Amino acid sequence: HSFPTRRSSDLTIIDPSRIDIRGRLECGRDVTIDVGCIFEGDVQLADNVYVGPYCVIRNAQIGAGTRIEAYTHINGAVVGEANKLGPFSRLRPGAQLARDVHVGNFVEIKKSLVGEASKVNHLTYIGDAEIGARVNVGAGTITCNYDGVNKFRTVIEDDAFIVEFMAALRAGTMPMWNFQGLVKGRNGSEQRMNYRSCIPTGTIDLQNLTVGDMIKRAWSFTVNEPPALQSLLNA
Repeated sequence: HSFPTRRSSDLTIIDPSRIDIRGRLECGRDVTIDVGCIFEGDVQLADNVYVGPYCVIRNAQIGAGTRIEAYTHINGAVVGEANKLGPFSRLRPGAQLARDVHVGNFVEIKKSLVGEASKVNHLTYIGDAEIGARVNVGAGTITCNYDGVNKFRTVIEDDAFIVEFMAALRAGTMPMWNFQGLVKGRNGSEQRMNYRSCIPTGTIDLQNLTVGDMIKRAWSFTVNEPPALQSLLNA
């Protein structure tokens, strides 16, 4: 195991009898590891990293100044500098976090890029996605991009503010939707399109609307910013 003594200028292990290293752990300067942590495979902790109690970290790179709170699981992820993770966060293989990202409690991220200064703070699943910089993803958000056969990529651009749908309706705000779709041309060509600022048509009864209604109801949408279809129409 390539790690310093129990207490040095480089590394502080709160209780050396309660740490489990099952591979190679490489630490920078001023790293602190609390009790009950498990490190598997090849793990790199840069300078000034704090790992809270009972975390499991496997085959991961953790950037300088990152703070990982209790019961966070990280597997096959790359974490940038000055991140704040947990408690109870999970990063799965392919998760890549830029600088100053916040990932809070009961958040799972898989095979996704999260841009600088973005926040995913509560009860959220992000999978197969690209999240831009300075994005705020509200509680209860999921990226739903699997049709039962194929997985597609979800893109959320810089400075987006994502709120939970029912909360938006209760606030009297009609949320706008962004869709991604596949359009087929006459010659068999295919082009993925982004439909932006879509608004449901018709009226919504805010007093009697339930989550079940949200799942069952099929709305028609007005597209404020239709994609450019000229290339397909000319095919």
